[in-house]
Amino acid sequence: MYNTIKQYVTSCSKCQQFKVSRVKPTGTLQPIEVTTGVLDLMGLDFIGPVPQSTSANCTAETAAKFLVEKVILQYGVPKQLITDQGTHFMANVFETISSRCGISHIKTTTYHPQTNGLTERFNATLAGSIGTYVNQQQTDWDEYLPFVTFAYNTSKQATT
Repeated sequence: MYNTIKQYVTSCSKCQQFKVSRVKPTGTLQPIEVTTGVLDLMGLDFIGPVPQSTSANCTAETAAKFLVEKVILQYGVPKQLITDQGTHFMANVFETISSRCGISHIKTTTYHPQTNGLTERFNATLAGSIGTYVNQQQTDWDEYLPFVTFAYNTSKQATT
């Protein structure tokens, strides 16, 4: 069955169109320190630019709501959170939640995404995967996001 799926994916033109190149960019990536426990370190990032979805909810409030409802209330409070310095993560609402929950918020260097290399690598995988499902205008990507992330989260990963 594995070989059949592999053969299908390698022959699927849409899959190949959105396949992410694995060629290492110039420069060195800074590895994230190896952690020893669950939720010792968590990375968050926004992917973009992407076409605006029908829900149009790319805000600091959305990021804060995600952190509370989809992470903290379901899995617990991460000890450290690494993000870029995007406005979503630097807003008062996000900083307040991090502070009140005792989360150490680590901000990456501006214009240096390699600092959060593991999250950036996931973003590339996610973008390639979701691209195979979206409509021609690519405005319905948010409808497929839960399914694509579920598929990723339940698949065997080299990093885990």
